[in-house]
Amino acid sequence: MLDTDWCSEGADATTGAPFNTAIGAIATVAALPAASTVPLLRMFVSDSIAPSNVYTVGNPVSAGGTTTMPVYSDGSIWRLG
Repeated sequence: MLDTDWCSEGADATTGAPFNTAIGAIATVAALPAASTVPLLRMFVSDSIAPSNVYTVGNPVSAGGTTTMPVYSDGSIWRLG
């Protein structure tokens, strides 16, 4: 299932590049593939430390918590959003 209007504008919050990939399964941060191998892929992580009511779209994702959050690869790192 493709979701071309996700993350409000349907684009990477830092570069503006449009998303055109399907949202993947839920994984831990450690289980995410290398961001450079899957640019603009969107997934969910189950162990983010950022509480969902105060996270900032585009911030790097960090493991160590219990919050499920959407994330995307910007081609370099995984970011919240």
